[in-house]
Amino acid sequence: MRMSDASFFSAHSRYRLFAILGAVVTLLFVWDLTRLFALDTLFFFVVSLGFTLINLRWMLMKIELTPTGFTLHRPWQGPLHLDFRQVVAVHEEGRFVRAVSLVYYPVEPASGLVDMERPRSLFLPALERQDELVNVLRREMP
Repeated sequence: MRMSDASFFSAHSRYRLFAILGAVVTLLFVWDLTRLFALDTLFFFVVSLGFTLINLRWMLMKIELTPTGFTLHRPWQGPLHLDFRQVVAVHEEGRFVRAVSLVYYPVEPASGLVDMERPRSLFLPALERQDELVNVLRREMP
């Protein structure tokens, strides 16, 4: 991959499956609640709605790789841009779903300098072509 071109990485298709299954279960709990209201059904409705929203959010995330870093496009939040110089560590974590986790130093908004005293972590969803992104991040980070 040439670093002069922007490249997009989308979330793995399993998040779409999980979001659809969660929506079906949520709708079944809505149907059950309209027939007979019960607190336990309401509880499981809230749990299934949370499961659906989390998987929908992961499904809609996209990562744009640029020559200087990458931008994480997050639904319901603004995009997060990180330069390669900010990234400290990149790991693939997880037992069933291998996802990317990384440690980075944030940029101080006022000065534009990297704040090396307060590292932060970022967890990315499992991605299509994830190995390619991890290799680029490991190669380009200082």
